[in-house]
Amino acid sequence: VSAVDPSADLKSLVDFVFDIFGAHRLMYGSDWPLVHFRGGYETVWKALQELVAGRQQSELDAFFGGTAAAFYRI
Repeated sequence: VSAVDPSADLKSLVDFVFDIFGAHRLMYGSDWPLVHFRGGYETVWKALQELVAGRQQSELDAFFGGTAAAFYRI
């Protein structure tokens, strides 16, 4: 999940991909350095936090690093 546009209503889309694929098949992507075109890293990070609000901690752990760590075996 990357290229988050803070001006777009993406909550239903993010919920959909979490529900369909599960957190163990999703990874957070910072979209660096293109994130600067969407208001900067802090703006996009805050928008992403709102999009995943309410998810279980285990889902967030997988999404924000666990899935990548498992995939890359690190």
